[in-house]
Amino acid sequence: MRLFNPSFGHPIGDPAQKTSSTPAPVHMTKFDWARDPAVLFSNSKPGARQLLEGIAATLVERFGRPKLDFRFKGNAGIPAEPSQIEEMGRQYRGAIVALGD
Repeated sequence: MRLFNPSFGHPIGDPAQKTSSTPAPVHMTKFDWARDPAVLFSNSKPGARQLLEGIAATLVERFGRPKLDFRFKGNAGIPAEPSQIEEMGRQYRGAIVALGD
């Protein structure tokens, strides 16, 4: 998983831009909200879980997702552990991050 703005400077999924049969790097392919592995990540502030639950319900309704995983930081006052971010990066293609309050 890479954090990026998909509209910033790169056409995504444009077959006219292909010059070889090599697949595009994962971070350059369009994210599929119905199928790609995604996580809902909370900074553990009050209200963040409820925000993520609402987003999850909308994604299930709109895209028919069977399941979304939730992950939480241990404490809202400190950064997430690098190992937690790295683990999510290996497991998921996309993330929605909730900042509560």
